[in-house]
Amino acid sequence: MKGKKLLCVMLTLAMAFSVLSASVPFVQAADGLTIEVRNEGELAAALNKTKPVSAINIAADFTVTKDCFIRYDSGRLENYSDTVMTVEQGVTLTVGENGFIGSLWPSYEGDWMTPPLPNGKVINKGTVVVENGGGIDADFYQNDGQVIIKNGGEAVCSSLNYGTITVEPGGAYRTTQGDRSQNHGIITVCEGAELESRFGSTIVNCSDGVIELNGVFYCGSVRYDGQDHIWFENEGTVTGSGSVILYQEIVEGPVDMDAAIVAMMGMLGQKTRFENWDDINIFRMIEASGYEELAAACGGERIVAGENVEGDMDTVVLITDDILLSDSQAIRTMANIIIPEYAAVTVGNGGCLEGNVENYGAINVESGGKLYTTMGGEISNYGSIAVAEGAELKSQMGSPLVNHKDASLALNGDFYCGSVRYDGQDHIWFENEGTVTGSGTVVLYQEIVEGPVDMDAAIEAIEKILQDSGQNVPKVRADKEAVVYGDINADGRVNTEDALMALKAAVGIIKLDADQTVAADVNADGRVNTEDALLILKYAVGIIKVFPCEN
Repeated sequence: MKGKKLLCVMLTLAMAFSVLSASVPFVQAADGLTIEVRNEGELAAALNKTKPVSAINIAADFTVTKDCFIRYDSGRLENYSDTVMTVEQGVTLTVGENGFIGSLWPSYEGDWMTPPLPNGKVINKGTVVVENGGGIDADFYQNDGQVIIKNGGEAVCSSLNYGTITVEPGGAYRTTQGDRSQNHGIITVCEGAELESRFGSTIVNCSDGVIELNGVFYCGSVRYDGQDHIWFENEGTVTGSGSVILYQEIVEGPVDMDAAIVAMMGMLGQKTRFENWDDINIFRMIEASGYEELAAACGGERIVAGENVEGDMDTVVLITDDILLSDSQAIRTMANIIIPEYAAVTVGNGGCLEGNVENYGAINVESGGKLYTTMGGEISNYGSIAVAEGAELKSQMGSPLVNHKDASLALNGDFYCGSVRYDGQDHIWFENEGTVTGSGTVVLYQEIVEGPVDMDAAIEAIEKILQDSGQNVPKVRADKEAVVYGDINADGRVNTEDALMALKAAVGIIKLDADQTVAADVNADGRVNTEDALLILKYAVGIIKVFPCEN
């Protein structure tokens, strides 16, 4: 996690901690000191002894807020070559912000050609809580108790897990280099949490192991010695409704990702990936640094394990550099496109990006450009989206634009916001917890499913969302094209009741409002007359399929 950067501060911190050493209780063991610690100061002092240390036992609850690594002082490596740091049963060790516990690999302090010293180990028999900004690094050897990784916390995988590991939303649990992490206990990956195998290190779920996967498992793979290797093995139980994302490190060449997906399906006991959305879904990850690579990654239909995967719905595309789409360059895909913090996608004049987009960086839609959601995939904004005057943003096909907390949407163009009445309720395809500014317009339109949306209430809801966001906010209006021609009573159907209303209006028995007049004028002559009533009747009984105003 910190790696070689730790070495730059070791000697300075060692001097600061050395004054605390006199207060640390210890006994002389045959092969070194056994030291019991009850607070962070005692732990820091125990890690800087001038004599060999065989064991450091954490015997009381406290919080670590600094780097507390076995072999903390690089000048005293031999004193800590076999040290075991143990969190005792019944004890809770909290790893707070800027706190790290673990063991520095000997190769960090020496040269790679020199045989390494024996490695120190961390063993947990109690409870370890990793909070935001804290971490467990190498070598977390064995867990017999429980580890809780909270939002913003990170831990390397235990080499041997017999206890419980809970990764809460926003937390991460990852392998470390040169290890096979064997799970004999229970690993719970909550929704919004991450599990990852990396650096050639494999997660092995043994026959008595259980992985409850409701978050994302980033599973590494590589082609080496002429064979494809997946950094996951399973003989135990894997449950949940999360996702597995297969990615690759390029060594000898690309991995056969379709074959890797089939292999993963076999390990999870799945015949299909998308038949039941409550199952674990399996994806492949591809990197793209330009338009051509992005277009190739979103190439269309694929057949994997007999499944027809439309629009690459099993593909995750990671943007690795700034990309420009313009001059009729269009990406329309069901793939999930991830834009990291360091990257920006610009949709220029004539360009179009329509997909499932997860943005942590920046999306700039210039005049003449279009940014759309796609079926089954929302635009999730955690960074910034800027829509220039003359540009277009659209939520469609039941897929919302979600502007998350701390994200920004600068809307100076048009945002066509979809809505629908479904299951007896009105749904707007826009959610906001961030900031929305600009002089543009939110144009509310609707898809007719069960019936018309209460547009006045929907507009009021969007205006409330925008007013809560800030002072300078876009305007909101309803799209008059959302009126369904012939459906004068707005019940979602064109039938004889609408024809009768048109006739009554034509002869002056009733008066129609503005929207009703637009719906009734199906011959587009600017009036509601008996010809309109007759056309609506013909449409209702199936004699005609299209009104003249729609041609």
